[in-house]
Amino acid sequence: MKTAGCRRNALFEEGVQELFDQMVNKLFTEVESSAAAILKTYTGVFNSPPGEPGNLNRLLGQGVKAALPRLLEKRLLGSIANSLTADLACSARELRQKLSVAGIRPVEHDILYLLLFGFKHGLRDNDIAFVPVNDVSFKFRIDPSFTRVELAEIQLEFINRGAERRYLATSSTSGSMQRLGAVATKSGSPETIGWFVWVLALPWKEIFRCLRSLVELINEALTSGEENRIAEAIDAIEDAMEDIDDDIEDVAEEIDDLKEEIKEEDDPEDKKELEEDLKDLEEKKDMLEDAREDLHDARRKLKKAQKKG
Repeated sequence: MKTAGCRRNALFEEGVQELFDQMVNKLFTEVESSAAAILKTYTGVFNSPPGEPGNLNRLLGQGVKAALPRLLEKRLLGSIANSLTADLACSARELRQKLSVAGIRPVEHDILYLLLFGFKHGLRDNDIAFVPVNDVSFKFRIDPSFTRVELAEIQLEFINRGAERRYLATSSTSGSMQRLGAVATKSGSPETIGWFVWVLALPWKEIFRCLRSLVELINEALTSGEENRIAEAIDAIEDAMEDIDDDIEDVAEEIDDLKEEIKEEDDPEDKKELEEDLKDLEEKKDMLEDAREDLHDARRKLKKAQKKG
């Protein structure tokens, strides 16, 4: 469904879907190549395949991470940028505003917008967390000798059903890749029959990881006692507090909406699932509020040190 308002505030022209599929196709190719090379090297060096599940997860994870930078081709990024319907956001605050008012759209539009913004300005973890995804799962087909790998599926795992329903689910076919919404699959070759399947889930960057760099900045400022470093840390904390306040407001709205949905739901199983989603959201809100209090405390310490200076 499309409305004039949704179209007016759209992030991209409709043709950007094809560019997204080009990127997903490249992701399949690059991840397969990188993961196969890592597994083959491991087997060759140690004369045996990785026997422990933890080792296999680690090696496949390395393969995925090594492949990701190769997606950022100049030609593809340029084509995506040309599909923007307005100027790219210039700040994290403007980024959040543009995503908030973009109307109903495919989740892939948010991903492409984050890529462009991050390539130009850099991305903080709480910018990435504005897209409500918990992790990305990769389903591999691996031959018993561990020398060949195929990537069968890539799927975004949303935070909850309510978050998933924010987006339009689009579908497409590109070569041997089929995509339906947040799931992309690739048909296997006949020789993969008998290969075993392994699923790797990599976490989507979460809001709270941004606190790690802030903590380092705060400690450095307090240790040095230098006025400019203390001022820099205070500014960073205040920016983070504004971000967290916005996130708390968003989560509170989601909680209210979900409570109304629970009241109207008659099916016991669906109601139970919605109540579990509500519990997750309430826990997330508690964690955000705790993080905000920690930042308040850190700001008080820095301001006290600033006065002493």
